[in-house]
Amino acid sequence: MVNISSLIISPFLGIALGLFGFGVVLLYDYRQAPPTPAASRLTALISCIGAAGVLLATISLFFLTPLPVMSPFATIPIIALALVSVTLLIRSVYTEIPHSEIRTGLKRLVIRSGSYAWSRHPGFLWYCLLVLAIALRMQHFRVWAVGFFLVVLDLLVVVIEDRILFPRIFEDYGRYQRDVPMLIPRFKVADNRDHE
Repeated sequence: MVNISSLIISPFLGIALGLFGFGVVLLYDYRQAPPTPAASRLTALISCIGAAGVLLATISLFFLTPLPVMSPFATIPIIALALVSVTLLIRSVYTEIPHSEIRTGLKRLVIRSGSYAWSRHPGFLWYCLLVLAIALRMQHFRVWAVGFFLVVLDLLVVVIEDRILFPRIFEDYGRYQRDVPMLIPRFKVADNRDHE
């Protein structure tokens, strides 16, 4: 029987999973540009595979080093940060988008509500906070290094989405880019009157 708390993996596995997961996420975005009338089953499968790759890469951070002993006074805020960031990440990426999608013909309109009203890529911010929480909890250079690599991969995907893919997918993305900051929020709510 394997004691999972003593299981240590190579940092290269986390890096490989990150490259795979974020690469597949980019492939998913690429398959949507230009948009088609209905999403194919293959596109949905690609989305699930990409999300699973990113999830496994993130989980791998827990297995790069033995779990250090930490005071509950330090652990509880870190766990709270991780839970809040996971909740916000899921809400931004999987809840706000599918239930708010607006279409005009084949082209889609951007979501200008929720977290997308103050940042074009709020999922990136929540992912950074999650990786930070894991790195703070694990307290090891390997976790910080692989976590940093995963954040840089996510940033690369976000830049490609923002500059190349999303302008081809979303009809009003140019205006959205002018109205809403890419990453660092201004907390100024975007004008949502165009979609009412």
